Amino acid sequence: MRFFVDEIFPVDPPKNIFSTKIILDIRSSLFPPFHTRFINITGDLLEADFYESMIRKFPDLPRDLRNTGSIVQGGYYKIPKHRIPANIFKPLTIVAGEFRETLKDENLAIIDDIFYGGLAP
Repeated sequence: MRFFVDEIFPVDPPKNIFSTKIILDIRSSLFPPFHTRFINITGDLLEADFYESMIRKFPDLPRDLRNTGSIVQGGYYKIPKHRIPANIFKPLTIVAGEFRETLKDENLAIIDDIFYGGLAP
C-alpha cells in the first residue's frame, strides 16, 4: 500500500493518540471511492522534530516521550500489504510503538508499528 500523510492531528492529547489523514496512491486497489482514510497512531511513532512542533501547538501532549518513529506530515510511505491488518482504518484501532503500555486498559485494538522502514524516498 502506498500513501501520502496529508495531515496529523491529536485526537486524545493526554493519551498521546493522533490521527493521520492519508491519501492513498491513485493506482492502489483501495483508492476508489475512498481516496482518503485515517489511521490512528501513538505519538511515539512520530519523528522527533515533528513531535516537538506538535507540542508547541498542543501543550497538553506528554513531553517526556522517546520518539522512535518516522511518521511526518507530508511523508510518502510504501508498506507491504502483508504488514497491514484488515482493521487498520477502524476508529478503535491504534498503531502503537512503546507507548502501547499506557493503552492496555482501553477498549482498543492495538497493532504493531506498520510504518517502520516504510518511508519512501
